[in-house]
Amino acid sequence: MTDADPARLYRTVRLIRRFEERAIALVRSGHIVGGIHPYLGQEGIAAGVCAALGAGDLVTGTHRGHGHVLAKGADPARMMAELCGRETGLNRGRGGSMHAADLSLGVLGANAIVGASPAILTGAVWAHRQRGNAVLGASFFGDGAVNEGMLLEAFNLAALWQVPVLLVCENNGYATTMPVAGAVAGTITGRA
Repeated sequence: MTDADPARLYRTVRLIRRFEERAIALVRSGHIVGGIHPYLGQEGIAAGVCAALGAGDLVTGTHRGHGHVLAKGADPARMMAELCGRETGLNRGRGGSMHAADLSLGVLGANAIVGASPAILTGAVWAHRQRGNAVLGASFFGDGAVNEGMLLEAFNLAALWQVPVLLVCENNGYATTMPVAGAVAGTITGRA
């Protein structure tokens, strides 16, 4: 998408919000067993970033990955089936909330390991480029990941190997309950 289509972006943001509200209701009713990690309040990030990507470009996300998967174009019904553990889910109900993927859309999946997704994406995009595929990638991570060695290694390798990746910090000011100011020396952008 070369020019931002405000209506399309709004529809994506609204889809993610309604999906998350419905998923929360299904957790409360017992239809989704266990918990989920909602993407509420961050919808605009995934919508904007994924709108700028091409169909063949790659995405990895965090444990709050529903928005990333939906923004890249996954079928919401299949995504919800995944959360419910159904065979009709994106990963036949085996990935659940934290590990949903849709390889046909370039969504390599979410990852519950803090800071791991950018390293996975950097390696995947590098491998595609080595094979002559002109793909780009976007990986999302939270501000709590900026102290993780794996994330810093991904920054380094992406720059060293000139891998075309967008590493997106979804900074809400907290690493779970720890304020960023109490956990990060310097700034998050300084780390990058």
